[in-house]
Amino acid sequence: MDSSRATYIKEAQSTLVTVQQISELLNTGLSPEALTICVRLCEDGINPEVLASLVADLQREIQEYQNEIHNKPSNLSKNIHSSHNL
Repeated sequence: MDSSRATYIKEAQSTLVTVQQISELLNTGLSPEALTICVRLCEDGINPEVLASLVADLQREIQEYQNEIHNKPSNLSKNIHSSHNL
């Protein structure tokens, strides 16, 4: 590997570490893998504001779904309650 390629890789890794640190400070909840994908999408021309809005919407929907699952009684508890009524 030539020195310019090695320098490029080191700079890219350093930038990604900085982006991860900023992400943690902002409490985005994004994994390093998700951040890497977002950075690559932005580098490929995706509008960062649109991407941020999409990520926030997806996180909100996931949280709502998890809340629904958590608050919904399980089939097991339904069966236990219905067997007591017999």
